[in-house]
Amino acid sequence: MKYGDVVQNKRRKMLYLTLLLILYPFVSVRGINLTYIVKKDNDSFYPSCIAEELERYRGIGWIYPIPNNEHDVPNITTKFVPTLDNEYNCKFSQHTLCTTRWALKDWRVDDKSQKTRRFLFDRRWEDLPMKVISNNKSNEFKERTDIENILETSFSIRASGVVELFLCSGWNPYSYPCYYYNINETQIYFNVYQTLPKDLDGKFKTEHLEKYKGYSNILSQDEWRSFTVSFSDNVTVKLIDINLNRTLIQHKITENWKPMFMFMRSNSVSLWKIHENDFFYTNTTQISRLGPHLEVYGKDLCVSLLVSVCNNCEIIFFYQDGNVRKNLKHVRPTTIDEEWLEIKLKEENLQFEKINLFVETKFINESQDTLGFWAIDDVRICNENEVKVSFLHLKNKSITNTTDDITCQVIEKPSWRPKKLTYNKIKDFPPVKFVNNATSITLSWAEEDPLHQIEYFIYYAANDVCTTEPYNLKRLKSNGFLTTKANEISIDSLVPFTLYNITISTVLHEKNQLLFVHTLDPINA
Repeated sequence: MKYGDVVQNKRRKMLYLTLLLILYPFVSVRGINLTYIVKKDNDSFYPSCIAEELERYRGIGWIYPIPNNEHDVPNITTKFVPTLDNEYNCKFSQHTLCTTRWALKDWRVDDKSQKTRRFLFDRRWEDLPMKVISNNKSNEFKERTDIENILETSFSIRASGVVELFLCSGWNPYSYPCYYYNINETQIYFNVYQTLPKDLDGKFKTEHLEKYKGYSNILSQDEWRSFTVSFSDNVTVKLIDINLNRTLIQHKITENWKPMFMFMRSNSVSLWKIHENDFFYTNTTQISRLGPHLEVYGKDLCVSLLVSVCNNCEIIFFYQDGNVRKNLKHVRPTTIDEEWLEIKLKEENLQFEKINLFVETKFINESQDTLGFWAIDDVRICNENEVKVSFLHLKNKSITNTTDDITCQVIEKPSWRPKKLTYNKIKDFPPVKFVNNATSITLSWAEEDPLHQIEYFIYYAANDVCTTEPYNLKRLKSNGFLTTKANEISIDSLVPFTLYNITISTVLHEKNQLLFVHTLDPINA
């Protein structure tokens, strides 16, 4: 090759490299693992949303036409597949049975501190109760939230019109001083009122202390948007757009009163979620048993939970195998102070029927004079290959006659949208046939998804004829979780002459298909 050609090739490669470096920031390096599925049956349709990979642990919200009254707001049910019910599972709250079962020395439920009001982008967002705010004057200021001694409070909104936010020092905005926010699709007006004027309409546009105009939507009926009101050391009050990480309105506090209640109002129906979440925590360094005795069904251990620690704190989860301590997870602080993390405690091929898990809380640097904080929340038995499925139940089909008005979103990323799959003439789960022998069971059912885009999830577990200890460990450990996009699957390596519970789940059907199948006696097989 001539010298000139070599130089030309190098220049060409450098040009390609330069173009790649320029275009890289604008190229998405990973897709969204969210799928919107519509099952149609004549004039009815049944929406569901499936979250996989990282998205299964994030908050997922539904988008649909906002109804005219709260009675028509759809119901939503969410589950993980496979669904592994266990007494070990717990969403911590005062005076609940599972919290009582989890009682640990120096651990308690926090249901009132500032930490309970921090914004949530994880799966706990879905459990926050929905508040429906209408323009009904008879119910004006019916909904209120206690914010006394709270430095910040967070909320998510869907709205098609103007919403108003009041932070007041008393129970009635018409009688007590308030910080006032008027928020529409692209603008925010802020003012301070000693008492709220009866004829406020229009005045806020000319009589305001602060104003913000956005270059993109602040509010939308097509997205859940999230905000925080923050009181920074009683010096400023800020309204922050959490999705954009941007301060929208900032006011220097000169008033000699403090807000006690937050009120909401809107000129049309709006949907709100106030971020309030209880959790389990301790401020002391210690080693404690992590909850009640855990019965291990199967070969593998998988426990999912959310964890938060202070910036000089670490937390270690472990179990004892005789005299040997086996660590399952070691969590240290992240770059964000006391950030909640979703973790899994996993161990393969456990030979125990029952196990005690333990948690150790300790300081990273014991010489630092810091207040310790270790917290856990939303503990549940999990599966490594699980997915999260959400079902939308429309109460009033008249709010929309098209599935194009409905979708789901990741709360943290309002601009993301899922892929959509539509299935026609899908009714109940088709009958399941099986062929069994001594060590395997083959299942098959009528084809529902010719393109094989939807997964079926099969969970199987052996029954032990022994109802008291000692149990048959081989049967106790004979269970598992399989997936397929076909309409047939074989479950192998089973225990002979054993009854198996088999659960088949798919996002096409909210109800699972349950089967009870025996493997055959090898002598007669």
